[in-house]
Amino acid sequence: MTFCVLIPSRDAANLIGCVASLRANEPQLSPERIIVIDDGARPEAEARLPGVTWVKGVKPYVFARNVNLGLAAAGPQDAIVLNDDARLCTLRGLTQLQAGAPVGIVSAGIRGYISNPRQRARGRPGFTPEDKVLVFVCVLLPRVLIDSLGLLDERFVDYGFEDNDYCRRARAAGFPLLVFDRCVVEHGTAPSTYRSAPGNAARFAANRKRYEAKWRVVPEPSAVKPERVELLFLARNRLEFTRESFTTLLANTDWAMVDRLILLDDGSTDGTREWLAAAAAKAPVETLFLNECTGSPVAATAVAMRHVRAPILAKIDNDTMMPKGWLKASVTALAAEPQLDLLGLEAVRAVENDSDAPRRVIAAPFVGGIGLVRKRAFARGLPSPIGDWFGYQEWQQERGAERCAGWLDPSLPVFLLDRLPFEPWSGLTRRYLTSGIQRAWPPYPPSSELWAWRWQTKETTAHAPLSYLPPAATAPSFVGALRVKNEAAHIADVLEHALPLCERIIVFDDNSSDATPELCAEFGSRVELHRSPFTGLDEARDKNYLLDIVKTIGADWVLWIDGDEVLESRGPYRVRAAAADPAVAALSLQVAYVWDFPSRVRVDGIYGRFHRPSAFRLKGQPLAALRFEPTAHGGNLHCGNVPEGLLGDTREIDVRLKHYGYMEQSQRRAKYEWYCRVDPGNRSEDEYRHLIEAPGSRFAPGPPRFEAWVE
Repeated sequence: MTFCVLIPSRDAANLIGCVASLRANEPQLSPERIIVIDDGARPEAEARLPGVTWVKGVKPYVFARNVNLGLAAAGPQDAIVLNDDARLCTLRGLTQLQAGAPVGIVSAGIRGYISNPRQRARGRPGFTPEDKVLVFVCVLLPRVLIDSLGLLDERFVDYGFEDNDYCRRARAAGFPLLVFDRCVVEHGTAPSTYRSAPGNAARFAANRKRYEAKWRVVPEPSAVKPERVELLFLARNRLEFTRESFTTLLANTDWAMVDRLILLDDGSTDGTREWLAAAAAKAPVETLFLNECTGSPVAATAVAMRHVRAPILAKIDNDTMMPKGWLKASVTALAAEPQLDLLGLEAVRAVENDSDAPRRVIAAPFVGGIGLVRKRAFARGLPSPIGDWFGYQEWQQERGAERCAGWLDPSLPVFLLDRLPFEPWSGLTRRYLTSGIQRAWPPYPPSSELWAWRWQTKETTAHAPLSYLPPAATAPSFVGALRVKNEAAHIADVLEHALPLCERIIVFDDNSSDATPELCAEFGSRVELHRSPFTGLDEARDKNYLLDIVKTIGADWVLWIDGDEVLESRGPYRVRAAAADPAVAALSLQVAYVWDFPSRVRVDGIYGRFHRPSAFRLKGQPLAALRFEPTAHGGNLHCGNVPEGLLGDTREIDVRLKHYGYMEQSQRRAKYEWYCRVDPGNRSEDEYRHLIEAPGSRFAPGPPRFEAWVE
């Protein structure tokens, strides 16, 4: 059976780009089977889109009503509803989706912005079931399903929830919801006409009320009784931290939700074990006390998992401060995401102190060790330690396609005692570092309010100031710097991988027209966005503007990468270790170029050997002398990621940046044409011929060779 593509559109530029992606990737799709439900795009776009079928939309714009007009125009054919700010990336992707799909609602895999993280393209084979809802960015609605369910409910006259409603009707009728990753659609690189409209929050709330009123007699899946939870508290020395964190945990945990408390002491020698054994009597639930001596938090976690009997484990370390309502909020979020295996609770997103506030889950390739984990995640193997501290993140990434991880958003005000920038906690941290029972982390900025729920002032009275402690043996602090434009497809991944190294990240946005600024804002105070005050292309000018901001932060080092470069998982540890050498002024990282598929990189020619200085020392440098110098190229391109004027050596280290900017052939062609336009005749770059795989190009003469990307 053939299918039609339905595109509701108000924005001509969005529509033209969307249709262009269809024509490039669906060569058998005749123009008349592209049905545009017009909300104002036609006058400007029609001449550019010959043969396309136009249906006049109804004012005021109602998504459900306009989609229904398109469904009527599609006649007996299956329908694929596609946003005009979405771009098809897979050759014959829609054809594959429609040809092999069971009868149900089927979403393409989404790259970029998507509010349901389970729709994000992950390279999964076949059709992946979805238990709750599919956001209608690109979805197949088979005619059999439409004939059975009827049309979308046009009572949702504001913004959102018409897709929730239709998915719920489908589930009630026995139709599955599915995600098909072999068809990838990019979303968020073009500006959204409707998502960013003024007053959208109020319109979203209005449709939510309509949805809740319509389905009030049927419990939501998230209202199902939560699964049983066991709580693991992991301790190894740091008696003062243990007293503070465990006492707070006793006071702030919803104990009615806890089946059993597991306390694991991993070889403490400073009185922590004895204190914790006595304090365990205060817990109002069954307690299991484990005495171990593994020497690694990862190994200790693996030991504890062998004793877990409940479906969910909440894991807390003895430096972690949990606010009131934390368990209810996190379990509720996990229950709403039945495919989620790991939920990270550290404050990596914008923070909301109200534990009853609505929260969602933002998908991530991995999460930290503080949070909730389903027991089933360990069914095929437990994590193994790498050195003293690592292994948990690597275990997650090794099983990437099998895992579903995410961060709570907005974050709860969870904080770590070893990152507090005031006494006595900073002094205790120095002592623990000196004795080797603590690893170094950058402190929170003093302006942070994470701990306001526990202490109203920065000086606490829990312990006397410890002025006798030795000087800090801390690792160098890092700030991140990114100059970006239209990087919505990858910016969240870039930031998530850089934040374990960087206390803050400063983003200079060069007038993005996609969702890049909104995605940066989701990370809260740790990601600071500065919009460009300039017009025109001048890379050196922009980087000097960003450098001047970075100089005021007070960090020891700067990680300076691009908005499509993801730091590999072992990167933070290796970069921080290399930066500890006082003779080193800059670090050069390898840039690994993803090619055609996210799972492989190109390794012939320059693609297999390119290293670029991407981190540099600020502390002790002549700051006024550090500048990015103009180049002889158009737009001052290729001025580097490290400024001139540094004093010290540059060291090449074994750390990779996963570069996505050349992944799609269409991206490479577009980048080649852009370079040729703004920097024509550049012989030093071989006129950029390596981007289009020109035979005999100086930097990559071929034939192309590839390797799997492995971390």
